[in-house]
Amino acid sequence: MTVKKFMPTLIKGQKFDKVIFQDMNGQDVEYVLHPKANKDVMKYGVGTVIELKKSLVEMNTNILCKYEIKHIINSDEILTEFNSK
Repeated sequence: MTVKKFMPTLIKGQKFDKVIFQDMNGQDVEYVLHPKANKDVMKYGVGTVIELKKSLVEMNTNILCKYEIKHIINSDEILTEFNSK
């Protein structure tokens, strides 16, 4: 999935980070970033490609719990591939 944009959202009066991804089929998918999840996706920004490792659904909301960054596009628009091994 590729990061398309970020939006703050309120759930039960608490502020959370919502990430809108584009999936492999070109569809937009919204996830709220779990408070204990890695925040690197926020740091690297739009264009970051992730592999979803763990998510759950609570109150009809997709919660992103664990992911792995596969690629980022830096400020010079150069693609950087991540290798977690």
